Amino acid sequence: MRYFSNSLLVTLGTVALCLFVAAHAAYASARFSFRGKDSLLFAILGSGMIPGIAILIPLYLIAVALGMADTFLALILIYAAWQTPLAMWTLRGFFERVPSEIEEAALVDGCSRLRAFYQIVLPLAGPGLAASGIYIFIETWNEFLIAVSLISSDEKRLLTVGLYQYVTSFGIEWGLLTAASIVSVLPVLILFLGMQRLFVSGLTGGAVKG
Repeated sequence: MRYFSNSLLVTLGTVALCLFVAAHAAYASARFSFRGKDSLLFAILGSGMIPGIAILIPLYLIAVALGMADTFLALILIYAAWQTPLAMWTLRGFFERVPSEIEEAALVDGCSRLRAFYQIVLPLAGPGLAASGIYIFIETWNEFLIAVSLISSDEKRLLTVGLYQYVTSFGIEWGLLTAASIVSVLPVLILFLGMQRLFVSGLTGGAVKG
């Protein structure tokens, strides 16, 4: 149960931080033009394709140097940085589908750009936020390599790492391992079933021109 709550804390923190950063970055890239925009966007997308194992040692050294090794904050920051590029590109398509005339009308009525974003544009991009959030949740919940490398204390282990306590030198405790594995799947299953309509709409949103 302790490992479960640790994973839930890290995963929800990652989803919140990643969606916050990705939504603002995606809106800026969808609404504003500036020199080198396309190159910057492709560079951001490319950074998300770097495998975690390729930068695992630098990440560990940075975490140690900053005094963040063996902390949940380090995992949340790393996971969010890893998932933000793809989330940004996903949300960018949804923001581009929101007519700019709606924002212009809100600005004429006295809304600030930031208020129009939060009260008008962001709700209209709800399916995109749902699809991105579920994807980030699944990727973070199932991650193992970074979690086992940066967390050393037993009380802070995540669920994916904690499952390996049932694999010992004397054999595999199949009953306990199976039960724990089923429990680890429940949050993802519940989240998907609860947000299925928004998730499907988010996946197919770019297929139809509005």
